[in-house]
Amino acid sequence: MNGQVFGDVVSMKNAIVHFYENLLHDNHAQRPLLDGISYVTISSEDSLEVVREFSEEEVRNDLGKEKTPGRDGFNIVFF
Repeated sequence: MNGQVFGDVVSMKNAIVHFYENLLHDNHAQRPLLDGISYVTISSEDSLEVVREFSEEEVRNDLGKEKTPGRDGFNIVFF
């Protein structure tokens, strides 16, 4: 990694952890605040629909003409 060779697993793991810590580190001392900005939110009921499990039958019924016709992955809307 970065031209270094690691001879043991522990050193390699530490180098990988250090690499991603540096990659994901936030260098910004201050981020902008979003106070006063209004966002449209969804209702509690709608938020439950987002994580609800669905059945295979529901998917087949909802897709209609847009379902894939075969292995190529293209549906009738594409053509």
